[in-house]
Amino acid sequence: MARVMSGLSRAMGLVIIIAIWLIVSPFVLGYANALPAVWNNLVVGIIALLVGAYAVFGGTQREAVGWGVAALGVWEIIAPFVLGFANSPLLWNNVIVGLLLVVAGAFVARLAWGRGLAGG
Repeated sequence: MARVMSGLSRAMGLVIIIAIWLIVSPFVLGYANALPAVWNNLVVGIIALLVGAYAVFGGTQREAVGWGVAALGVWEIIAPFVLGFANSPLLWNNVIVGLLLVVAGAFVARLAWGRGLAGG
């Protein structure tokens, strides 16, 4: 059980790091004037940061948290096309970050489901 919790904490720690990158990436990459991308990354980054912190610091419903993070990742992958910034270099940033969120979220959900941690 401790090993599973360690894996969950590491995965959610990765989500927190990814969330921080999402928040700062438009500014670091020099695309702060691409407002749809900036707002998308800020909002998704803040949500992922809060969800990750919730899970790391003893939150329940870990399976749902994992699938929620995976859903945020799917949104990050399609957001450039939906919001109209698919022609910017931020496209690849969002696709890579989205894939990382999908993998981390699915990993957390699978661990939680497989070990009976889905509800607490």
